[in-house]
Amino acid sequence: MNGSVNATKYWYEDYSVITSQGLPAASRERTEYAESLRFGYELSEDLAVFVAPSLSQIRYFQTIDAVGQNRNADGTNVGVGAIWKLNAISVLEGSVGYTQQNNQSGLGNTGAYTFGLVGTWTGYAPLTLRPNISRSINQSALSNYSAYVSTLAGVDFNYIIHDAWTMVGGVSYNTADYTPVNGTGAPPRTDTYLRGQIGVLYTLRPQVQVGPMYEYSSGSSTDPVNGPSFQRQIFSVRLIARH
Repeated sequence: MNGSVNATKYWYEDYSVITSQGLPAASRERTEYAESLRFGYELSEDLAVFVAPSLSQIRYFQTIDAVGQNRNADGTNVGVGAIWKLNAISVLEGSVGYTQQNNQSGLGNTGAYTFGLVGTWTGYAPLTLRPNISRSINQSALSNYSAYVSTLAGVDFNYIIHDAWTMVGGVSYNTADYTPVNGTGAPPRTDTYLRGQIGVLYTLRPQVQVGPMYEYSSGSSTDPVNGPSFQRQIFSVRLIARH
């Protein structure tokens, strides 16, 4: 059994024009607290299971924000999971649970089944895969919505082509399902984001790699007026230095 206590502060600055539904930076600044316990049991050398209940508290610096809302909230989560050691260097950890976040002033409560999968798989020697699957509840930056459920599925990879040459990249798909604030009449809203990147790195030294990268990303929404709508391509040169 082990436990943890965390506190994370968020500060924001306004560098562009805020949308009609957006909250100004000062109204988004907050501290998020989390307390968790984890009870585990090893079924074998390669497989362990665990139960992980947790609590959370969200406290905004401005108790009443610029639009007259109190966004302080409390949350609970109960989850179960497993850690699987596939081989000497491949380990996967997965979990599933239910999270409930209750707003203190009745703006709207959000509940969702949550899950996660992280780790590294190296079943084929030149190739390394790092999956990332998660679902969580996050705070909204929009005045008409109290929170959103973020669902992310993605994988990063690196493939050793030959000696100093390595291909790297990844793809991810993310949705954000927003909870409307009670009484605003805001409709349900889902934003969707797609991102993919690929490139080649050359190892100058064991600690230094450099090479070209290409990235494509897009965003869309069930709210075509206020939601994201874009397609973007980026060409860059990546430099990685390790110590």
